[in-house]
Amino acid sequence: MTGLVVTGVLVLTLAGVWLAARVCRRELGSRSITDIRIDDTGVGKTRGDGYTESVDWYEMSRVELVHRYGRRAAPSLRDASLLGGGGGRRGPPGQAPSLLVLHGTDGRGCVLPATDEVMERFLHRASDPALLPGFDPVGAAEAHHGGSLGTHVLWERRTP
Repeated sequence: MTGLVVTGVLVLTLAGVWLAARVCRRELGSRSITDIRIDDTGVGKTRGDGYTESVDWYEMSRVELVHRYGRRAAPSLRDASLLGGGGGRRGPPGQAPSLLVLHGTDGRGCVLPATDEVMERFLHRASDPALLPGFDPVGAAEAHHGGSLGTHVLWERRTP
């Protein structure tokens, strides 16, 4: 009888842990990035839960690259998604080691995982002098691949 009670308690405990993990995965999945837009208009992202962030080129005031912990560039969005991370010394599971932070006016902005793919797309568009006057794509690429921890200001709009 005691063995049966212990087995029942163990089964219920394991079922509870399994259910909690499943709910957590579902919640994280809805927050993972489903689309990143870098085009002539500006930069934006959409998450699985419908949340969006965007900033147009003309309203961008500052561009930063933030290396949060050990620099191991995530080569793709899938590797940087909330469901993909490795944890350990590289940081919390599912978080990209670096972020591209785009500040706009009126509190608007957009934060993207600074994967090699995202940085390549961003640098390609931002190198157009009409979009971000004075932006140095070579310096930005060096900051991305250099990987020293902290916040690196890649560009800031000069006010007259």
